[in-house]
Amino acid sequence: AAAFGLWLLDQRMCDVWFGGGWWAASRAAALWGSLHGWWHLLMAYSTHCGVLLAVLYRAELLGRRPRVAWAARCVPFVEFPYERPKLPHDQ
Repeated sequence: AAAFGLWLLDQRMCDVWFGGGWWAASRAAALWGSLHGWWHLLMAYSTHCGVLLAVLYRAELLGRRPRVAWAARCVPFVEFPYERPKLPHDQ
């Protein structure tokens, strides 16, 4: 949602930011570059979370008992508990 909001802000304010002469345009270019960079970071994060949800859902359907863990307290990933493989002589 934040990435979409930045994209909308960029679309609506482009004429306002870049229409005020070279001084306003240079400041606007710096701001636009920052917003554009944040848009890419947030879209990458939301794409990662979407793939994570698909992996989590599929693992639950397959009965794998997944859980969500966090790397550096900000990047989620799916973790599977270790299960010893069943050997043919295990009955």
